Amino acid sequence: MPYTLKRMSDSVKYRSSGFLAKLSYFVGKEEERKKSQEITFKKFSLDRQLGLSKLNRILESEFGKSYSEKNGMWSEHLLFFAALSLNPIKIDRILEIGTHKGETTRILHLLFPLSKITTMDLPPALAKELDIYSYGESNEIIEARKQNIGGINEIYEVQRDSCNLTIEENKYDLIWLDGAHGHPVCCVDITNAVRLIEHKGFIVCDDVYTTLRNSDSFYDSKATLQVLEAFKKSHLIDFSLINKRLSARSNIYKSQSKKIAVVQRFVV
Repeated sequence: MPYTLKRMSDSVKYRSSGFLAKLSYFVGKEEERKKSQEITFKKFSLDRQLGLSKLNRILESEFGKSYSEKNGMWSEHLLFFAALSLNPIKIDRILEIGTHKGETTRILHLLFPLSKITTMDLPPALAKELDIYSYGESNEIIEARKQNIGGINEIYEVQRDSCNLTIEENKYDLIWLDGAHGHPVCCVDITNAVRLIEHKGFIVCDDVYTTLRNSDSFYDSKATLQVLEAFKKSHLIDFSLINKRLSARSNIYKSQSKKIAVVQRFVV
C-alpha cells in the first residue's frame, strides 16, 4: 500500500477507534443517565417508570408502538407529562407553544382528557414564508394536525404569533414551550409563561442547550438557559434540567446534547 494511502487508512482507523471507544463509554453511561433522570423526576414527586407504563398504553393504542427515542420527535418530555398525569396536582388548563403536527397536543389530551388545551403556532403561510418547518411542507403539517387534533372539543387551536400572549390574562397549570428557541421570541415566551403559570404549575421548555458552538433564532440556541438563569437569579423561579434523550448517540457530544427544563415559579 502506498505510504499516502497507508497514512489515510491509519488516520481513519484512529479516528473511528476513538469514536467507537467514546461510543462504548457513553453506552455504559446510559443506565446512569436513566437513574439520574428518575431521581430528578422524584424531585417533583413523579415516578418515571409509572409514567412510562401509562404512556406506552396510550402510544400502543393510538400509534401501534411503544415509546422509543427513535420514533420521530418522541423524547423524555412525554414521559414527564405522563408521570405528571398520575400526580394528585390538578391540571385543568394547558398551554402549548409550537403545535407543529399536533402529535404532542394529542398525547397531552389523552393523558389529561378533562383538561382544556390551548395550542398556539404561527399561521401556516407565515411559517412557510419564514421557512420555520423546513423539514416538512406546510400542507403536510396542516393535514397531520387535522388527523391528530381535529374535532376534539377540549383542544383550542390558535394560529398567531406567541408574542400575542403578552396581553393574555388566563392562567395555566401546565405550559409546554416548543416554539422558537432563540432570542428574542424565546425570551418573550418564557417571560409570558412565568406570568401566566399557576403557582403550583409547571413550565416545560424543550431543546435546552448548555453547550453550543453556533446559534440561530429558531432551532439551536442557548437563549432558553440564559433566560431561565436570569429569572432564577432574580428569585422568581427554580428549574431543573433533564436529558431530552438518554441514548449514547444523543449524548456523545455536549454541543449536540439537548436538555428539557422543568420550571416552577417561586411564590412571592
